[in-house]
Amino acid sequence: SDIKKIVKKSFRNHYKNRIEVLLFPKLTQNKTKKIISVVGLTHIEQALSKKNGAILLINHFGAGKLIMPALGYLGYEINQVAEKPTGSVVSNNRSSFISKKVRELELEFEGKLPAKFIYISETLLPVFKCLNENKVLCLSFDGLLGNKKIPIKFLNREFSFSPGIITIALRTQAPIVPAFVVRQKDNTHKLIIEEPVILNGSKKDIIDNLTRLAPIF
Repeated sequence: SDIKKIVKKSFRNHYKNRIEVLLFPKLTQNKTKKIISVVGLTHIEQALSKKNGAILLINHFGAGKLIMPALGYLGYEINQVAEKPTGSVVSNNRSSFISKKVRELELEFEGKLPAKFIYISETLLPVFKCLNENKVLCLSFDGLLGNKKIPIKFLNREFSFSPGIITIALRTQAPIVPAFVVRQKDNTHKLIIEEPVILNGSKKDIIDNLTRLAPIF
């Protein structure tokens, strides 16, 4: 019975997150403040004080895209690395007509957010340019992007994570700042920003660094 309750609540949360995408074009600074509060903002300031940008490490937990208006309307220049909703990773030829239309709407509505999307292509130049200009780069810890994945123990099983996150952080010396959006009982959200994570400094330490990040998530 507990499993059934958990599954039901998970489906509810998932579709609430999906439906809230429809709010993006109507969000303003005041409306955003009403639906999402921010905890730990000083940790971003701490990271940006190094002048190497900040990698805000997010995940597919909660309404993650609300991070962009939450911080964007506070004056931070947010850059989100992502696959296009209509791209090949999240789309396929078997998708229904309605499903494709929904992803087209999502792509349109993303453009209304106070953030710049860096859609993955053949070059990572915009990623390094963003950090070089001391801006905030949002990367997903458990994202679908990247071909070479490394299996790491996660939630009592193995999950494959992209080493690109660590490679970018080591190459740019940008601090990694974990962040989570947690839905509250009243259906508002709380953005919780953790302390910056200090990485081991060698490219040989990629597995070690991923292993240190996994327990936080």
